[in-house]
Amino acid sequence: MGMFDYIKSEMPLPGTPAPPDVWFQTKDVPTGQLYLEKWIIRKDGRLVKFGVRYEDHSDKTLPEDDFMRLAGMMTPVAVPELDQVMDKFHGDIEFGHYDSKTGEDWDFVARFTNGFCSDIWREDYVPPKTSQVTNGGAPCRI
Repeated sequence: MGMFDYIKSEMPLPGTPAPPDVWFQTKDVPTGQLYLEKWIIRKDGRLVKFGVRYEDHSDKTLPEDDFMRLAGMMTPVAVPELDQVMDKFHGDIEFGHYDSKTGEDWDFVARFTNGFCSDIWREDYVPPKTSQVTNGGAPCRI
């Protein structure tokens, strides 16, 4: 499974039915480092990595041998002035969302040229409670 980052798009995502308004998961980030951080594709097409700093919010009142004492040691805290615009990024970012309750699965690809999203397309879609995969309405091979 491995680590991943989150990404959301302010640009419209294609496809019918409409995709959910959620944070999607991705392993394709320009930095190559996955720390459960957040990215956004802005309405103007720019890719932005949200700035964070990490703080220790662990519970020091727990006994030293209690594993739960470690929880919260690296809590991300948003720092907007540290947001990074990826203005030189050139490539594709794949991202998706799986709904474990319904089995619905969305997969998209965003193409970036010189830091701007030039296209977003739906790569795959699995309707609720079915294994049939479609690409914009046309059947796909799995």
